[in-house]
Amino acid sequence: MPSSKILTSIFGRRLGLQAVTTSVWGSTNLTNYGGTGDLLAGPDAYVPAVSTNETTGNTIKPWGMSLVTTGAGGSTNTAYTLGKPIPGVQKQIAFLSSNTATNMIAIRASTDASITFESSLGSTMSVIASSQGTRGVITMVGLTSTSWALVGFTTAMGFSLSTST
Repeated sequence: MPSSKILTSIFGRRLGLQAVTTSVWGSTNLTNYGGTGDLLAGPDAYVPAVSTNETTGNTIKPWGMSLVTTGAGGSTNTAYTLGKPIPGVQKQIAFLSSNTATNMIAIRASTDASITFESSLGSTMSVIASSQGTRGVITMVGLTSTSWALVGFTTAMGFSLSTST
């Protein structure tokens, strides 16, 4: 990111950038990777935004962690829509209900399949759904404004990928 796009508003706090040296990174020349290799340093922990009140009528924010569950009575499929990915930003979604194929939770990347989930299962998938009656967490990272990378995603976790709900 160009320095002109960095907002420096935390003066006097114990937060800053630590230059990565060859003693930390190794003998690799960091300029080969497009920069100096600065890391954010200072906080003991980072607290991401967590939302426990997601609804199917609102778009889920594309950052932090969201907790989703089935709709009223749990007798029908529940489809949520995820906001457009922000490149480099991580998103986690926790599926808090044990579901079946007839009572699943689905996360749409977009209603028209213009945004997709990239995984070893394909590159045209736009819906993640709970599929085996299990709970689980999916972690993803924005690749582009139209593509999410699924990190550590496997169908053994109880999820399936498709092109529609």
